[in-house]
Amino acid sequence: MSPLAFVVRVLPLYALALALTGVGALAIDERLPSAWVVPLAILALLEFAALMTFRRARPWSSVLLTAFALTAGMLVRLMLTGIRLAWPWALAASLSIPLLGIPLGWVAGDRLRWMGWLTWVAAWAYVLGWIAWQLLVESPLARVPWGMAGLAIFTALTLTWSGALPGREASEPEVSTASELYLIGLNLGIAALVVAGG
Repeated sequence: MSPLAFVVRVLPLYALALALTGVGALAIDERLPSAWVVPLAILALLEFAALMTFRRARPWSSVLLTAFALTAGMLVRLMLTGIRLAWPWALAASLSIPLLGIPLGWVAGDRLRWMGWLTWVAAWAYVLGWIAWQLLVESPLARVPWGMAGLAIFTALTLTWSGALPGREASEPEVSTASELYLIGLNLGIAALVVAGG
């Protein structure tokens, strides 16, 4: 995939998904009962699984990405009720880190390949660590270090992920790449919310 194809085909979908996440977060009332968290989490998990399964199927992948973005916004709003939600910080992290990191990773290319698997493992460990965070820790003192760890991990993932972009097929559906970038950007935004709200 060329840089021009990435900018024209992928970035608009990424921006749309981020906007829909904001719409989902603002559309739901944070005073809703906590019982809504579990159904929304199940819905988000099903949408995520469907998105990963059908991300190369052109008409469905766009619908699934937009649905997942809306649900993710609602879920973030409900799960971070004890934190002051500084949305400008989340948007700044979700946009600025990828927009700065992608060109750097693109230029580095294969030199970052050896780190690729490590950053994916760290990212999945961090995402799964949210379960322990919600159930066990949830201490105000741990918020800033937890958020900073997320920013570091997903910034590194941005670099290694973008290092593989030049080798991607030009025929690959743009939603496939945009959904991967969205997952990275969403986690950067959530980490920034945790840091700013700590």
